[in-house]
Amino acid sequence: MTTTSTFVETQFPPDISYGSSGGSGFSTTVFTTEGGWEQRNINWSMTRAEYDVSQGIKSRSDMDVLVQFFMAMKGKAYAFRFKDWADYYIANQELAVGDGTTTAFQLIKVYTDPLGLSSFTRTIAKPVTGTLTTVLIAGVPTTAFTVDYTTGMFTFATAPAATHPIVVSYIEFDTPVRFDIDKLNVRQDFWEVESWEGIRLIEVRI
Repeated sequence: MTTTSTFVETQFPPDISYGSSGGSGFSTTVFTTEGGWEQRNINWSMTRAEYDVSQGIKSRSDMDVLVQFFMAMKGKAYAFRFKDWADYYIANQELAVGDGTTTAFQLIKVYTDPLGLSSFTRTIAKPVTGTLTTVLIAGVPTTAFTVDYTTGMFTFATAPAATHPIVVSYIEFDTPVRFDIDKLNVRQDFWEVESWEGIRLIEVRI
């Protein structure tokens, strides 16, 4: 038996992901009393996304590409990048506030309700190469840093000074996922017309 936790730094075909359905989800257990009162327990500290990409197959060539990709990923075995067209970029995001000592900061995305009363911070581990625009420290653009596009870590040559906010103007990111199926299920509907129902992808924790 061979075990693997391989992540392949390749992106699922974006033309097919464009027609997908799904997104990030939480796990919450709700206990309800006989009087109708509720207690809600948060089971996950992080979200886990699920997608169905079957609706993204628009042509025979799309199916050919998908079958090639599925075989290369060996079904569930290898994880890979996925562009969630509903949530794939970060704009004007404060990563942290400098302390004069720390040089490395994780890329994040913060989701906040309109009144700013509640928020959720998501760790972003798979930024997309070539999509970063500007990084500012205390409002001043800087290029004295490196980005690890496989982990989402920003490392600065000099630690940002205390109280100085570090802001990413714009960057795109992928969601790390794997197939949740191990078997091809392509159906011949008509001549040169094929379909494949229920192609489920599930997010993997990095």
